[in-house]
Amino acid sequence: SGMSFLMVLARIDIDTFYSDCFILLCTDNNEALFAKDINKQTKPASLTKIVTASVILSEVHNLKQTFTVPTEALDELAGTGSSTGGLRVGETYTLYDLLCCLLISSANDAATTLATFLTGDDRQAFIDKMNNLAGTLGCDNSHFVNVQQHRRRCTVSSDGTVQLTATKVFNLQRP
Repeated sequence: SGMSFLMVLARIDIDTFYSDCFILLCTDNNEALFAKDINKQTKPASLTKIVTASVILSEVHNLKQTFTVPTEALDELAGTGSSTGGLRVGETYTLYDLLCCLLISSANDAATTLATFLTGDDRQAFIDKMNNLAGTLGCDNSHFVNVQQHRRRCTVSSDGTVQLTATKVFNLQRP
């Protein structure tokens, strides 16, 4: 007979984890199974991308729409060392494919392309939508300053906010 997942979890020493802060959440009941320093502010790249995707999903009705990657979406990432999905200027993708690239490949070029799709050259308008969404979800410990979380300008949040945001985002109703 094998060990249950909970039996394995019971043997884990959270002080040996590499991360300064984390949370392991049971999605069945939103119970934190393990947590360490969940109120410590940190740079949550994954949360930034989840919120970027959530803004698109909350405002776009047809993910089969296509959009051509503009120069400015890629220029914004020049010299940042950002993770990318290999998008190229002039290539056309469905919004669904761009969202998959953003969330599966953690592609910052998909984030900037999606933001450009929704708000054009006004990046601050998209960031405002992100912060408004976070506020609506009750995530008071987050402040977004870009759509993809590269190192030049950092978003700050806490793992408790990541938990709250992720839980609520996954329960958002699509338009």
